[in-house]
Amino acid sequence: MPTAILSRPVYPGLKPDPFAKQNLILCEGEGAAAVLDLAAKAPEDFFARSTILFCPSGPAGEAYKDKL
Repeated sequence: MPTAILSRPVYPGLKPDPFAKQNLILCEGEGAAAVLDLAAKAPEDFFARSTILFCPSGPAGEAYKDKL
């Protein structure tokens, strides 16, 4: 997805790797929204072999603390 402003790229989001033996997921603040989107499309056993490290980093991130 190209953007008119080069300093503000648009990323496609996270994609699960079904062949990974283990997953390490790090997120800060509102980055937790991307992890929740990943959870919606990941295979059922994906998070059984995943470790999530989350730093709420402010009031916006605090909203995601219980959801992760």
